[in-house]
Amino acid sequence: MTESIHRREVLRKMIESNEAYTQDTLRTSIGDWFGQAVRFHTCSKENVFADELISFLPSGVNSSPMIPVFASTKTRSATMHRLSSFAIG
Repeated sequence: MTESIHRREVLRKMIESNEAYTQDTLRTSIGDWFGQAVRFHTCSKENVFADELISFLPSGVNSSPMIPVFASTKTRSATMHRLSSFAIG
């Protein structure tokens, strides 16, 4: 059986990295962090691949609607604070 990781673990990694992400760089980072074969789950979905998981992440700043991207130090702080509320629950 393939390992399943909760969405909050991806958010935690994003917060800890303090990096800016596009869809492509986030997809690459998720593969680096968890491996290519891993599946993900949320409170309402199971057996989700990384591409689908990315679409479930909270909206960010100055980016396509579902990818948190930190555009500047000021927006990075605000977005990281907002992401941390998702990662804890």
